[in-house]
Amino acid sequence: MDKKTFLVVGLGRYGSSLCEKLSELGQTVIGVDSMAAPVTEMSDKIDVAAQLDVADEASLVKVGAKEVDVAVVTIGEAIEKSILCASILVDLGVPF
Repeated sequence: MDKKTFLVVGLGRYGSSLCEKLSELGQTVIGVDSMAAPVTEMSDKIDVAAQLDVADEASLVKVGAKEVDVAVVTIGEAIEKSILCASILVDLGVPF
């Protein structure tokens, strides 16, 4: 696999597992969540871990969303935030 930069939005069970596996494969991983606990847990396992409002375009831009190759939205409990976040990422030009 070529080296890519991945943005994982939502660090629950699936998002955290995905981050860890991508990191093991040597990929650059940015993980974000709106809660502090999962961000703290992932901070030493991935390249960047940040707590932010995942439905705020400016926050996503600050964390580097415009520069990623792939974004994965793994928000499971708040479907509205999941859809809004995915829409923002599409508008920012994230290719995948």
